Amino acid sequence: MPEFLKGIETGTFLIKEGSQAAGHSVKELALRAETGATIIAVQRAEEVHQNPAPGFVLRARDIVLLIGKKKDINKAMEYLGSDKIQILKYHR
Repeated sequence: MPEFLKGIETGTFLIKEGSQAAGHSVKELALRAETGATIIAVQRAEEVHQNPAPGFVLRARDIVLLIGKKKDINKAMEYLGSDKIQILKYHR
């Protein structure tokens, strides 16, 4: 493993029915700002969306692939599973 990858891990998280994350975009969730972890891919049914754009909207039953330090991934999983998600709304 290259030296610069030490301490970096990946984890997966299932967006459950009724999750506050469902129906919101990657940008609105501000996951990296809130937790330090980054979404690098989303599996939706049989399709994989690599490096989803900020406007990509998560749906129930999506499987999110996260990357970051272990503590950040754990924080992201807790955040995505909580009912306390802070949704960012941008006004134009």
